[in-house]
Amino acid sequence: MWLNPSQDLYTGVCGSSGGGKRLFGQVRYPRGQRSAHLVFISPASLLGSPSLLELLEALAIQAGERGALNVLVEVEERSSIVEVLRRSGFIVYARQTVWKLDRTPPGSHADETLWQPARAADENAIRALYQCLAPPLAQSAETFPLQPAQGLVYRQGQEILAYLEGISGPLGTYFQPLVHPNVDNAAALLAEVLRHTPLDAKRPVYVAVRSYLAWLGDVLQELGAQASLSQALLVKYLGQLQRVPVTNGRRVTVESAQIEPSASCVGGLEQPFFTVSPNEEISSEPPQWAAQEVFQPGGGVVVS
Repeated sequence: MWLNPSQDLYTGVCGSSGGGKRLFGQVRYPRGQRSAHLVFISPASLLGSPSLLELLEALAIQAGERGALNVLVEVEERSSIVEVLRRSGFIVYARQTVWKLDRTPPGSHADETLWQPARAADENAIRALYQCLAPPLAQSAETFPLQPAQGLVYRQGQEILAYLEGISGPLGTYFQPLVHPNVDNAAALLAEVLRHTPLDAKRPVYVAVRSYLAWLGDVLQELGAQASLSQALLVKYLGQLQRVPVTNGRRVTVESAQIEPSASCVGGLEQPFFTVSPNEEISSEPPQWAAQEVFQPGGGVVVS
């Protein structure tokens, strides 16, 4: 049932035949997006129940009816539910490590401003950065960034080489960076964001590093962060890819064009190279200016 359709949250309940505990699951689908997200399955003691497959299928059907093309889920890599999700049609498309930081990084660069608010005009550059770094399998599963105009960008010269999205709540702040390996100050970039984010033991900062950006883990470790969670990212596709032929209009135009006589390629020549009088006898011998080819014993041709 959709508890609150305006919030795009659907909660499913799967009862047990013996009248015992019931399984609960929730899926979130923001309207107009491509992907729905599996929020939780509870209680953990029933993750081995045969009813779990029925619940997962029901949640996927509800997401598809609302317009989602796939369902995404993040789970602990060693969790037993990974195998259940695979039997339900989910596949792993990437992995990530969540780093936790509960104290301000050392050093002080208060006057240094490396990040800038993203503008609407930066959307194409941000998406190009993501397409450059993320493998095709990840791009087919997720859409990142979700809200390009609400993040932060880092420009190196005239090129955007880093992008950052974040979300804050009562339990902390969650960042997902996208950094090109060609940046020359990755540590300073992450440190600046962390220094301007209120954090303590009760509200730590979490930084999710995808497997294709694993080198950022070394940078976070230098800043005092600790790897707190290793996750598998799975996707279940709700539709079948169908290729539709598209006519190449430019090729049709070229192939339908007709060859037309054109002017001489030598500009300025309006007269022929030479003229022959009607009474003039044309010699069959080559003219004196014609090139003569002489073959050498060693091969090759000499033109004199």
